[in-house]
Amino acid sequence: MKIKDIYNREKNINIGKYLISWDEPSCSKFQTSVKNFLYPYFKNGVVTEEFKIPSSRLRCDFLHWGRRLAIEAHGRQHDDYVEHFAGSRSGFLAAWKRDSQKRDWIENIMKFQLILIYEKDMPYLSRQWFIDEYDIDII
Repeated sequence: MKIKDIYNREKNINIGKYLISWDEPSCSKFQTSVKNFLYPYFKNGVVTEEFKIPSSRLRCDFLHWGRRLAIEAHGRQHDDYVEHFAGSRSGFLAAWKRDSQKRDWIENIMKFQLILIYEKDMPYLSRQWFIDEYDIDII
């Protein structure tokens, strides 16, 4: 499949190795919870998990290729300094820059809609939540 890389250059990428395995746990409990929620809605689509953005080390949690949706399970380390993840304040700033690069690739290069799901959203996660927050019906 022809996909643009992080620098907007076209690459030929086999997305097959990134196709989601709905029965396997994800890299975190929170991401697994998001995956379990998405399953009934996305199970018949072309969905990848931990897709590596070409020409980078960045990964996208979930990409639904048919609907052009990118879903990121954002733990609090994305918005707040958490020493365990960042290591230092400069590490936090570097992570913030990587998130910005990923957002640019998703929204501006690939033209996917980005959906951020935070742990605080989990009790409210529903079809209606997607409509209210992002104006998307996931059915």
